[in-house]
Amino acid sequence: MPTPDIERREPVLFAAGDTLLFQKHLAEFPRSQGWSLEYILYDVKGQPTGIVLNSGAPPDGSDDHLIESDNFAANLERDEYILAGYANNAASAPDGGAERHQIYRGELQLTDNLPAGATLEDQRTFAEKMIGHLEHKLHRLESYDLTETDVQRTRFIVEDKNKTWERYWRLLEYRRWELKAQAMTNTGRDPNRIIPVTTGAGW
Repeated sequence: MPTPDIERREPVLFAAGDTLLFQKHLAEFPRSQGWSLEYILYDVKGQPTGIVLNSGAPPDGSDDHLIESDNFAANLERDEYILAGYANNAASAPDGGAERHQIYRGELQLTDNLPAGATLEDQRTFAEKMIGHLEHKLHRLESYDLTETDVQRTRFIVEDKNKTWERYWRLLEYRRWELKAQAMTNTGRDPNRIIPVTTGAGW
């Protein structure tokens, strides 16, 4: 069985139940000086999910950190989570005590692991679902007839509309990234790379 490719950074989109595998290079926190990495998965409210990952030695013999977990997040709902990473050293502080630094914090979108079996759940990503919800909300907000008779209500609606538009554009950008990632997965080609085309007579 071939060895799976090792990613070089934390995932942002992951199929629940798959094997999580990535290698992290941190020049400031090498394993040879007693450093190890710890990753904790939180829900969007900041509450721990109970999933904690600890790093080990990579197969290439380097001073990097390897994070590996089988069936990662298999029992969690398909939703958006927060992945936080920390560098720990049991005795590296000046006073001889333990030292801890946060080295990563990012959103992690869990999706269904379709190869593991059919599902009747909505197959849209979180970004796709939220874009639809926000479009409905924007239609409603834009339809309000704003007058100067209720200044406080008008201000509230305008602020709500501005925040909704900001989140809407941010999700559209994220959805564009999702589509590029899906295209690369499906075709094996980088959608940002322009492939030169030649004819029989040259360029």
